[in-house]
Amino acid sequence: MNLLKNPDYVRRRYDELWNRENHDRPILTIQAPRRNAPSPPEPPRGVESRWLDFDYLIKKARYQAENAYYTAETVPAYWPNFGPDIFAAMLGCPLEFSADTSWSHPIVDDWAEFGTFAIDPANPWYQKLVELTKMAVDDAKGDYIVGLTDLHPGADAMVALRGPENLCLDLMDEPEQTAEISRKLAAPLKSIFNELYDITWENNGGGTSNWMTTYCNEPWYVTSCDFCTMISGEQFERFVVPELEDEIRFFKNSIFHLDGVGAFRHLDRLLAIEGLKGVQLVPGDAEKPIYECVEEMRKIQSSKKLLQFYGKAEDMLKACEFIEPEGVHILTFADSPEEADAIVKEFERLFRR
Repeated sequence: MNLLKNPDYVRRRYDELWNRENHDRPILTIQAPRRNAPSPPEPPRGVESRWLDFDYLIKKARYQAENAYYTAETVPAYWPNFGPDIFAAMLGCPLEFSADTSWSHPIVDDWAEFGTFAIDPANPWYQKLVELTKMAVDDAKGDYIVGLTDLHPGADAMVALRGPENLCLDLMDEPEQTAEISRKLAAPLKSIFNELYDITWENNGGGTSNWMTTYCNEPWYVTSCDFCTMISGEQFERFVVPELEDEIRFFKNSIFHLDGVGAFRHLDRLLAIEGLKGVQLVPGDAEKPIYECVEEMRKIQSSKKLLQFYGKAEDMLKACEFIEPEGVHILTFADSPEEADAIVKEFERLFRR
């Protein structure tokens, strides 16, 4: 965090967040450009090159770190990104890229013939991920945090490997085998997490971040199951919860990414998991704005869990009219340093109760 004027203050504020002791206002990440920033590096031609030209990606990471405006608890950070199916790709799935995301192609016709659930060191996506993470650390030299990539194990990995329709059939036709496979996917997750943390911890001062932008002075990671929008509470309990609890015990510090109103039916079960530290609430603006999720936000806070959400500043402020600041982290955006500072003042004013 060498690019910050006050890194010790920011680290202390994130300790307050994880301990739910930020009594003045929510912890704020406000992504904004600094004044008079130079032009960004020229992107390479071709969609795939914009994901896989590592020299360009590192130049872009350095540019963004040096040309952001840092206010409140915003942390300079970069995380190597190959899209949400990189975990499945490291288990053998081919990846395809578009301008904004990537996706995998299923490879499993029969789980009995899949083989071992382990990441092969010769896997090209594993090698690319490790290489890019090391390159980022070499460039950062403590100036910015190098976060961990977006790993989706468990049922989400099974969707990528098998396809959503086939996995839904597996839940009904082969329930015991499906539950066992979900649990087996925890081993390669732990292996790659430990390796990436070992690469990044010294640069990060022992801390961790990832795509969620929340920082922690200890190891932490996102837990998630986007597939849960397609299954019942009973299926969630049988096929998701055992593997999820294993992840949560392993990470020690984790926030669950609850994505979509259809997933909210599992919120009560998630809040009953003792080791889970928090929930990121993502209703999807087209379905329901965050400021209308009062019941869900209050449930999370009454369970003594962290609450994370993101969006336009005006929507974030409206949502905060119904909650307390303790344990809340908000990600929002501004077009200038002046706008970013004004947003901080608005939050301070709102919680001056």
